[in-house]
Amino acid sequence: MINRKILEIGYVVLIRVLLPLLLTFLAVKFFIYVTQQDILSKYLSTNDRDYEIWGIFYSLIATLYAICVAFLLVKEMQDFSELKTSFKKEAFVLKSISMYLYYLEDDIKNEEWQARRNKIIKNIRLELSSYIKRLIVFDLKGKPSKEDLESILWKCIKEVSEIEPYDKNDHIALGKLMEKFEDLFMLRATRAGWIDNGLSPYLLFFLLVLSLVILFPFFTFFSIDPTITIIAFGTLVFFLLFLLGTLLDVGNPFSGHWKIPDEAYKKLLKIEFKS
Repeated sequence: MINRKILEIGYVVLIRVLLPLLLTFLAVKFFIYVTQQDILSKYLSTNDRDYEIWGIFYSLIATLYAICVAFLLVKEMQDFSELKTSFKKEAFVLKSISMYLYYLEDDIKNEEWQARRNKIIKNIRLELSSYIKRLIVFDLKGKPSKEDLESILWKCIKEVSEIEPYDKNDHIALGKLMEKFEDLFMLRATRAGWIDNGLSPYLLFFLLVLSLVILFPFFTFFSIDPTITIIAFGTLVFFLLFLLGTLLDVGNPFSGHWKIPDEAYKKLLKIEFKS
């Protein structure tokens, strides 16, 4: 657990801080080189009227950029939250299934009847243990599974249908058990839609182009006060990289810092579904 925490902190420091700082340093070096070599001077107008028009243009670009980033960030955060909630609900449903199985394991006095039932319940627990292990390895990492996980749930449902109810309470418990498996199917179907709604690469490219456009005016301000211009340019580059990195991170919930936790499922394997 400690090693995992250290790795997560290391990832945050490396990807979210050191990498943007490195890219910012390279951008500032390029900026200083271009401005000192006076490469763009022949393409830039010194007409005051042109400066006024370009000022309006960049104000509109900055506003558009802020709206796009805010909209995408809110949307991706909502999708991430819904996806995370879906996995939490699934873990809770699996816990509920385990509770009903515990009830059915020690419900009747007829030893022969109970032995047949417990054999079926043991098979269900083994199937669910296999389901959770695959869910951790594949679903929580966004990888396709070789085996359709829904097929495992169907096997469990068939096993449940073979349990003979002993009394009225068993009828109720078995009905609730079937409802919980139906909830699992519903959660998986809903989650599949959220997983497919990833961040569009075209929007990311659009934001990258807007970022470059926003940075361009600094090449015209260099002669005013080089030190202040370099500091302002570097700061803006760092924050733009941080925003784009955050969007990429939240838009990919199965990797990076913003990940879906698997502790609840591992706890289920350790306590409820030992194999």
